[in-house]
Amino acid sequence: MKTAYRNAGAGQDQTAAYIFASAPITLETGKQVASITLPASVNQGSLHVFALAIS
Repeated sequence: MKTAYRNAGAGQDQTAAYIFASAPITLETGKQVASITLPASVNQGSLHVFALAIS
């Protein structure tokens, strides 16, 4: 999804922001998540993780 702006400290910045998400997955019963691997590098920017949930 692409937004028309992003929130900044002094209000709205007219730079587009992109929002990515994935569908929930089912884990194998009885097992626990040991780790989550994020990309080692990004292309043309930064990687910001604002929330991550495991339930």
